[in-house]
Amino acid sequence: MPPYLSKLAEEAIGYLSIKKNQVFWKEYEYNSTDEVRFAEVRFVVIYEGYIVSTHRDITERKRLEAAFLESESRFLSMAQNAADSIVIFNESGIIQFFNKAAEISFGYKQEEILSREIYGILPKLVNTGNANAWENLAQSQFESQGLRKNGDSFPCDISVGEFKTNTGKMFFGIIRDITIRRQQEEEIFHYRNHLEELVEQQTLDLKIAKEVAEEASQMKSLF
Repeated sequence: MPPYLSKLAEEAIGYLSIKKNQVFWKEYEYNSTDEVRFAEVRFVVIYEGYIVSTHRDITERKRLEAAFLESESRFLSMAQNAADSIVIFNESGIIQFFNKAAEISFGYKQEEILSREIYGILPKLVNTGNANAWENLAQSQFESQGLRKNGDSFPCDISVGEFKTNTGKMFFGIIRDITIRRQQEEEIFHYRNHLEELVEQQTLDLKIAKEVAEEASQMKSLF
């Protein structure tokens, strides 16, 4: 195992030894074929002494963030063809940009979603009408719920950024559907609970067998 992963594993074990029912999450960078790539890792305890880790490449997201810092036009060009959904909205939460991946994920065409509120596709975000609420979320990453045009909801991971234009502050959200990841995590938790039930049952069976053996031994000694 590479040193950087060993260090992450040690950190995760230390964290999960205290918070066993939590998920340890962290981003890291690594070198691959002469280029720096970025990934995020999640560690979760499936059973006492057994931890599962999942890794996801986030290089594209990091490159988009870097592109935005360099040039707004370069950012928009990369954003349009990004694999993740990218939505740009103003201080009032009004959508100004909706890339191709967002069209596929949410089911709206860009022309029909522009000028609508961001809360229409991310209903769990609080609509305060206050730009400070978005500023507080800028440069943060969190999980929420997305809402498709057909009414279906799905879990998503959101990264929020902020930039300034001649007309005021703007915000962008990089949104990723994490339905599969949630399903995998639920399967891991169900598997862990199933293992715990099996161990408890086996412990009970052994206890009963021991008691029966002891009773049989006592009865034998009477004769």
